[in-house]
Amino acid sequence: MVTAMFTGSNTNSPRNGTISEDVREASRLYNEATEEFKGVAGVINAGYGRLVDLAVVAMEEGHHIGPGLHTCSQYIAWKGGVSKATANRIARLARRVEELPTCIGALRAGEISLDQADVIAQI
Repeated sequence: MVTAMFTGSNTNSPRNGTISEDVREASRLYNEATEEFKGVAGVINAGYGRLVDLAVVAMEEGHHIGPGLHTCSQYIAWKGGVSKATANRIARLARRVEELPTCIGALRAGEISLDQADVIAQI
């Protein structure tokens, strides 16, 4: 089918090898969806950057310790509504915020994901 779309074997396209209007439209829709996906992911990543900042404040002010709460990760999971694994990533980044300003800045800007930032924080 893909070959047919580009070689003109499709009844909707000329036989001279040009790209059909159907292919152009499919490509346009794909590009729009990809751009929207990237935009939403950027917002989510920036949100994780903000959670890192809030975790820093919680650790500095001791908000993360209380009845049934023994670690910052537990606090983040509870208040942030995220999984234990995600909370651990956020806490790890919060503990290293001063050491990793470029990495955390990229996360805050939505340029990298939490998983990508965590790989750096584990080094």
